[in-house]
Amino acid sequence: LIDPQFYHAIPNTITYPTAFIAAFRTGAAVSVINQPRMPSIDSSAGSAVLRLPSGTRVRLFYPAANCTETSTSATEGSQMAPYCTNGRQTSDGMAAMVGFGLLGLSFLLGHLADASSGCIQNAPMIDSANSKSNNTPPLLIYSHGYGGNMDMATYFFRTMASKGMIVAAIEHTDG
Repeated sequence: LIDPQFYHAIPNTITYPTAFIAAFRTGAAVSVINQPRMPSIDSSAGSAVLRLPSGTRVRLFYPAANCTETSTSATEGSQMAPYCTNGRQTSDGMAAMVGFGLLGLSFLLGHLADASSGCIQNAPMIDSANSKSNNTPPLLIYSHGYGGNMDMATYFFRTMASKGMIVAAIEHTDG
């Protein structure tokens, strides 16, 4: 015969893990509301994605001419560049790389798909000849690690561009 305490253990065996999973998913979903938080910068930054003759993509971040999304100057109709160049495809790829996809947790990075980079897409670059320093802006070449992508440090690159630097983030095809 089966011990009667066995039947009392079944609800706990199912209830506790189910409650834990539900609480974790709810907490995780709430924690990404209004995320990521974009740091403020003093001057405009632009972003453009280029494809090299080899097929490699490069995302450029650069000091942009002072303009805004609603400007009526030469950038009329411009839009903000996305945080993830390929939207949900990029965020799902990042989630899969860290194992979130297998656990059903891809939503933890899904918010990045719709986030803004804070850069003006394809904005005109600031004219360095008329800038304070009259020098060519320094170039920082960023090479992400295995499994990374050219979008992983977007806010850092935006900050560097707002300080007068050009950042070229290379997209590798090795992972």
